[in-house]
Amino acid sequence: KQWYQRRVRVGTMPHALIQMFDGNVIEACKAYRDIFSNDKLISLVDFNNDVIGDSIKLLNYFGKNLFGVRVDTSPNVSDKFFCNDEEYGVTPNLIKKLREELDKNNGKHVKIIVSSGFNYLKIKNFEKRGTPVDIYGVGASILKIGINFTGDCVKINGKEKAKFGRRYKEMTK
Repeated sequence: KQWYQRRVRVGTMPHALIQMFDGNVIEACKAYRDIFSNDKLISLVDFNNDVIGDSIKLLNYFGKNLFGVRVDTSPNVSDKFFCNDEEYGVTPNLIKKLREELDKNNGKHVKIIVSSGFNYLKIKNFEKRGTPVDIYGVGASILKIGINFTGDCVKINGKEKAKFGRRYKEMTK
């Protein structure tokens, strides 16, 4: 076995993997499974800003082999589900609708993982509102350092291609 197959890994695919497949989450997941064939399949579903649509595509393709979906929508972005940009980021309403659609499409087995700005207070709010979350990604909120950044790829081989809501910006001196 390769070294990466012997070690315990925790996490999901990066947005950059989806980016390498021009936003095609199915092709990205197939590539991920080729390398990490023993891992449970958990896909990011916010790259194209269509959390519900991409989740259903993945469910239809992978069926029972889809273990979970991770919603990591930026707090500055309103998902396609919200027609009038009435909510931004990962919200209880978005997650409730995602659970409803997964269940309607034989996806009751699919776990919902949320991340992007989650801390104690945000988790408490989600729980108070009965939001059907299986796993919370808390990232930097458990650290006591006031530094938080994202290292997103925004350009590959000269072609701009980034997660929805991110873009390439020239650096000025």
